[in-house]
This record gives sequence, structure tokens and C-alpha cells, in this order.
Amino acid sequence: MEPPFVRDYTLLYLRKVLQLNISDPLPTNWAGGKETPTGLVGCEVYIYRVEDIVVTIKYPVVLPENTVYEIKVEVQGATLWEGSLYRRQFVTSIPTPPVGAEFRVVYDCYGGVGLFEKGIHIIATSMDPSDFATVNDYWRLLKENETLKASTEDFISIIISRGDYPTGGYTIQVKSFGWLETYPTTFLFAVNFTDPGEGVIVTEAFTNPLVLVHIGNLSAGKYVVEVHICRFILTYEAGKPVYTPVQTPVEAVWKESFEVIEDDGSNRVPSQPQLSAWLSVEFLKRCPGHCMRAFKPH
Repeated sequence: MEPPFVRDYTLLYLRKVLQLNISDPLPTNWAGGKETPTGLVGCEVYIYRVEDIVVTIKYPVVLPENTVYEIKVEVQGATLWEGSLYRRQFVTSIPTPPVGAEFRVVYDCYGGVGLFEKGIHIIATSMDPSDFATVNDYWRLLKENETLKASTEDFISIIISRGDYPTGGYTIQVKSFGWLETYPTTFLFAVNFTDPGEGVIVTEAFTNPLVLVHIGNLSAGKYVVEVHICRFILTYEAGKPVYTPVQTPVEAVWKESFEVIEDDGSNRVPSQPQLSAWLSVEFLKRCPGHCMRAFKPH
């Protein structure tokens, strides 16, 4: 899609769907165009202006079917609306998640070693996994709850893992998160992968850079997770970090599908004392002679 079409399509959406008070874009004489800053690689920026309206459009240089347009509409110097457009669908922003869903992330580099292969992992637990994050073998417990078919009673989390590496210095960062309110619902992530460059000091230990994203309880239906990946190489110049984008002919996109089915009454959520007792027994069986970390029921 060309930037002028994205601009007009967005403003019509704001007028007709969101019922915002903004001018009709079609008869308007717009000024502006491409304003990509010098030195910015792999991304284009277009800015359009008319009277007191400014529309800014940013997008990566990738295949058209993978392009996510980041759009900001300003009126009289204040932001009226900001969001993304992907395959002609507007992506809901993080502050307004679907009913029952939320957005919290936990980063880790060591707990997933030997457990999570490179890719997307769907985790379904009987309760928010952050409630038992203090127990030993936390990541193994999550691995044992990996599934592609969950219940409406399950708390859904998503793990995005880079897989095992022989040293430190490899990182993952969630740049943005949203979803397309279509069927199936698509959870859309943009993430940055950073690798250590030549001469960068790293830890001599196996690592597994991953991020755990807490989603919450979801309604019955089918879901798709898409992870759009940008890669960088980290080096240092005069003691300051320099992140160099890795240019590829095709954007890296990971995908995984899962299903949530209506609970039939057989998957009851255990009480906190029951869960605490179960965890104690399980981990003592697996780790004889080791003590549990503090676990305080609510």
C-alpha cells in the first residue's frame, strides 16, 4: 500500500468507525511526503500536513505482505490517535487488550537452557504463573504446561525463545505488541534480536534468551501468534554501544497457532493451598535433599 492510501484509509477509519472529529481526507490538498532521516536504514518515514493536521507514517522495508505501518495523527500539536495498520487491519494498542487479557513480560537468559527450542511456545496454567515464580525449577514447570489446545479456564502465556547459545551477549526485546481483531485473532509481536559483535566481552556460560508474555484467560476460539524479527549486531565505539541493523532480503517472521476450547467442568482451578501442596510434593520428588524457596499463598 502506498503511503497516501494509508493516510486516507486511516483518517476514514477515524471518522467512520471511531467517530472522531477530523476532516474528510479525500478532498483535502495535502503537503509533504517522504521525510526519512538521513542515515536511517531499513525504514521509511512519510509526513503529511494540512491546516492543523499532521499524519506521520513509518514502516520497515520488507515484503508488502509483511509490512506493518506505524501511524500517528496529530491535531493542533496534540496526538489524536496512534496505532498500526497490518494487512488493512488496524492493530489494537496495548492499553486496551481483549476482555480477560493483559500484557506483562518477563525476560530471562538462563532458566530456559535445554528446555525451550528456538520459536514460539504456548503455555497454559491453572493460574497466573507469576504467582509461583519463586519456586525452584520454575521454567521446567512452564515447559511441562506447553500446549496448542488450552481451556477457557487456563491462564495463557506466550514464550518467545531464541534457543540455546554457548555464551552470553545474545538478547531479545519486545518492541511492540498488539492484536488483529479478526478470526482467528492474531497476536502480533515486533521483537529485536541483538548479537554480540567482534570484540564484545560476553559471559562464558550457556544462555537461552527468552521472553515470557503473560496474556490471561481467553475466550474459546482459534488464535495465531506472529513474531516479526529485526536483528542487530552490538559493537562499541569510544565506549558507546552501536547497534547495526542486519539487512536481509526477506523479513524473518515466526508463526504458531493454538486453540482455546470451552471448559466442560473437568478443568477446575485448584485452590492456592492445593497448588502449594502439589508444588511442594512434585519438586521434593524431583529434587530430593533440596529445599524449596519461599512460597507464600495469597
